Amino acid sequence: MKRQDTTKQLKCRKCYKNPQEFQGYRYRTINGVRVRAKDENGNDIRIYRDICTKCKMKKIDARYNGSYTKVYKTKVNKEYLDKYGLTKAQYDKEQSLKHNLPMLRFMYQGDEEKELTCMWSNDKLENIVLKNYKTGVEIVKVCIMDLHHMLVKDRCSVKKSGQEPSMIVGKGSLYNKQTKTIAELLRCIPITSTSHTQIHHINKDLDLDNYPENVRPWAIRSKENFELFKEKYNYPLLDYDRLIKGLYHD
Repeated sequence: MKRQDTTKQLKCRKCYKNPQEFQGYRYRTINGVRVRAKDENGNDIRIYRDICTKCKMKKIDARYNGSYTKVYKTKVNKEYLDKYGLTKAQYDKEQSLKHNLPMLRFMYQGDEEKELTCMWSNDKLENIVLKNYKTGVEIVKVCIMDLHHMLVKDRCSVKKSGQEPSMIVGKGSLYNKQTKTIAELLRCIPITSTSHTQIHHINKDLDLDNYPENVRPWAIRSKENFELFKEKYNYPLLDYDRLIKGLYHD
């Protein structure tokens, strides 16, 4: 692709709508030192590709017989796999989980330092070692858990906000989520996939009364715990009575 050296960004030479794509600066060597080249006005000479990003993507589409996004993701994922052994999406999810775990520990167990365990079977949920039996390589996962909605109707979890808890805790920080999102997590318990299956086979319909107190999230076991959680993480709009009422069928 041709490039144009200029200090002024022009329109794409293909679609004549979007601005040309910035590539970098032109350099020159003076007395063995590489410095940015200047124009007659003393400004750095900026290098622009003659077409815009959108037209560039179309060229890549034609070259790879696929979407630009797919080509880009393949490149990025290779970099992350080489460096971390994870795709970018998996890496981002693990970083979010690491960031959110202290709050989840306090929410469910009342202690930011105590590692999460399954609320139903007491099995370990953090730092799980998985082994690839083909390669023999062991991988340590930050946390593997199912977040089970305690309210169940016709053997299906009732999501009051319509949000998927695993997406909530694995994408972004919990510390600045909306109140309704935190309320959704308070209606869940962290468990293993095996325990999840067992719970859904206990009864067709489940509500808060079907869970012993030690299985419920620590933050809703008493109003005192609830107020401590609200104050610690600055969620003044959380309402204890409303949240408990939401754990029973209408």
